[in-house]
Amino acid sequence: MDFKLIKFDKLLHELKHKQPLEENLSKIIRDIESEFSFQSLGVFLKAPKSDIFRLKISRNISYTYGKKTTFSSHDKFIQELSKFEMIQYKSPKQFKFEKDFTHLLILPLYYKENLLGFLFIDKMDSTFTDPDISKIRMFASIITLVIKIFRQQHEIELLTEMDEILQIYSYKTFLGKADYLLSHVKRYKRDLTMIVLKIANFHESIRIDGIDKTNEQLKQITEMLKRKLRDTDIIGRIYRDRIAILMPETSLDSTINAVERLNTELQDINLHGKLKVAWGIASNNESIKNIEELLRFAEEAAFESTRKTEKITVYKYE
Repeated sequence: MDFKLIKFDKLLHELKHKQPLEENLSKIIRDIESEFSFQSLGVFLKAPKSDIFRLKISRNISYTYGKKTTFSSHDKFIQELSKFEMIQYKSPKQFKFEKDFTHLLILPLYYKENLLGFLFIDKMDSTFTDPDISKIRMFASIITLVIKIFRQQHEIELLTEMDEILQIYSYKTFLGKADYLLSHVKRYKRDLTMIVLKIANFHESIRIDGIDKTNEQLKQITEMLKRKLRDTDIIGRIYRDRIAILMPETSLDSTINAVERLNTELQDINLHGKLKVAWGIASNNESIKNIEELLRFAEEAAFESTRKTEKITVYKYE
């Protein structure tokens, strides 16, 4: 089958230099664009430690749709994809993403019976040929490889105690210390709140300014947080674009006030407005089963902040 693909040796070489996932996905999407015409395309990836799928990269999809649209394991087509077979639709009455179409393909991205996400691609006024579909399957396989290598690199980074760039706790260390605190406050019925700071435009900043400049700005934010937080607060980098802060002996109202002060401080130093910061807050209550759940609620609130004008969101328990 004679068609243009990114060579594996070149791709692996780029991954060795820790190119951001988005850059490698962009290279693959550009290769798809050069291979055949389509109406719209998107790659949705499963968010860590959740069953939510969010749009990671797309072509000809509106900004609003990309920001607001998520899917979960409860959606019917996600359940179908969990069988690890491609789905085809010939009518938008059956299912569609943003646009009507004459042919829609949805391909699972999976590894060892674990659904990592999916690729969709559609056409208007024509259909994909069998050779087209074979090529798209190969592109989906390459995307899966890139995602898996990226996640393995991330898992390796989580094994270290301190984040090498920001010099705060790594995910694993942060979670261990936070878990100990949660067990303590549950025993003595004390206040505990989790804060997640998310850089809403982290990947865009990397694309425009480069990874080194983006990390330098993130370091400035982290240094400010370390100066302003109490010695008893715990701070860690839980993902490339997210920092978590655990505040013991702190009520929800006091935490909101503290975040408002920190956010104001960021506006004063904030790196010429380059990085866009969103905050999420979750407080401990009797329904919290473990520290991972408290952290997930704070992350969900931070994600909600990225979609609103208010940059501080408190998780609301049902």
